[in-house]
Amino acid sequence: MQTTTVQVSAARRVPVQCVLYCPHDERQGPGTVHTLSMDGCHIESPVEVRPGMIVSLYLMLPNAPQDIAIEQALVTWARQGEFGIQIQHLQPAEAHHLREYLMTQAD
Repeated sequence: MQTTTVQVSAARRVPVQCVLYCPHDERQGPGTVHTLSMDGCHIESPVEVRPGMIVSLYLMLPNAPQDIAIEQALVTWARQGEFGIQIQHLQPAEAHHLREYLMTQAD
């Protein structure tokens, strides 16, 4: 039996709206996600974060049957109003929906 691996990358992505939550101090706010991938993304947000912080995201995907909750993401870099995250924990069902969404965006 032959298997096929599908690489889902951050090619040609539409910005996605999100709600960002910082569990350590219970701050939250809006954000815009760019270059979304299975591994992470770039976010623009007025919520101040620092590298090394753990955050949660609720992604509101356009034209998708449901939104996606990312339970745990590590802030890898930050500068005024924008930062990068690496996804650390995503429930299997959420990962499946994110992968399906990214595959539809890769066309």
